[in-house]
Amino acid sequence: MSQKLWYLDRRAEYLATIHLSRRDDLVITKQPSAENYGFDILVSICQNLKPMGRVFGIQLEALKSLKPFYQEQFSVNEIKLNIETSKPKDIPFPIYFFVFTMENDEGYYRKMTSPTLNDNLFKRLSFDAIDKIVEEVNLW
Repeated sequence: MSQKLWYLDRRAEYLATIHLSRRDDLVITKQPSAENYGFDILVSICQNLKPMGRVFGIQLEALKSLKPFYQEQFSVNEIKLNIETSKPKDIPFPIYFFVFTMENDEGYYRKMTSPTLNDNLFKRLSFDAIDKIVEEVNLW
């Protein structure tokens, strides 16, 4: 997470935890030195309360407002944001970028570890989005 008011980053961490903890098969671990790892949260997928060896990382960004970064609306659930972030390297599992706005606590996400034509296209974070992320990781 970038350097800014302490409560913004903490609030983004809490919002990510709220979204992820809706599923009872995810174990959420905050990374103590996120800048060294390239991501803020490590998520383990479990089955019958046992880790399956499937994990993914989350890099967080907290914004007071999306307005300075907003480029255009693609659909109801997709927006284009002009947000620069460094992509983690040499990580053997998927990394997702979660962006939260403090105006209304909405979250958006994109996958960081696969090449895409449009790195600035973010999807709305929802129950279904978390399910889709877990499904993608299980297929990894």
